[in-house]
Amino acid sequence: MAGALSAMIAAAFSGSGGGGGGYTVIQTFTATSTWTCPTGVTEVEYLVVAGGAGGGYGQNGGGGGAGGYRAGTGLAVSTTGGDGNGNYTVTVGGGGAAGISAGVAGSNGQDSVFSSITALKGGGGGSETSGSGVGGNGTYRSEERRVGK
Repeated sequence: MAGALSAMIAAAFSGSGGGGGGYTVIQTFTATSTWTCPTGVTEVEYLVVAGGAGGGYGQNGGGGGAGGYRAGTGLAVSTTGGDGNGNYTVTVGGGGAAGISAGVAGSNGQDSVFSSITALKGGGGGSETSGSGVGGNGTYRSEERRVGK
């Protein structure tokens, strides 16, 4: 199954009823799609999860690496951002395939992307007959974003 929970975007909207408060809308994407920024929304919270990797062949094959994730708040968006019309591409990374025969390692997953946020794929697991195979590449990226007055 490709990218079960790969991108979630939460945006706060102004309420138009008698309560006077805002409300939160959460959108979840399980396939590559487009998110359109609603009028009045200037920032979002996000959770972007990449595809995990496939495991290596055999009972002693290595497990595939988990897809990385990125989560945060205060990502600036606008009705003129993204493609210029407020449309932002959401790329959902699929999971990697398992090794299917002796000596075949699992394949890497795929990256998931929302706007400028990229979650990095998991690395494939080694096969039981590939000796001391090299594990898939793992990466880590940290970002601090301060939102203030």
